[in-house]
Amino acid sequence: SLNINYSRYFSIRGTNLELDFAIPDKMICIEADGEHWHKDKSKDRRRDYFLKSRGWKTLRFNGKDILNNPDIITKSILNSVPFW
Repeated sequence: SLNINYSRYFSIRGTNLELDFAIPDKMICIEADGEHWHKDKSKDRRRDYFLKSRGWKTLRFNGKDILNNPDIITKSILNSVPFW
């Protein structure tokens, strides 16, 4: 409803990385951190650092907040990204 051009399961060319969501024209990565898949925070930090080194900005949100507070997540994304 926000008319933002995004992709789900976006692959970074030349790597084996797949992003949960991406706004490719802004080089924004949005990760949904479920408890099962994101137990290793150091792995997430290394991944974020690698993406940053390639010009990407990563926004991470935990699964509970996504389900219980979608309006807050939306506002956070809009406040973090220079869309206009």
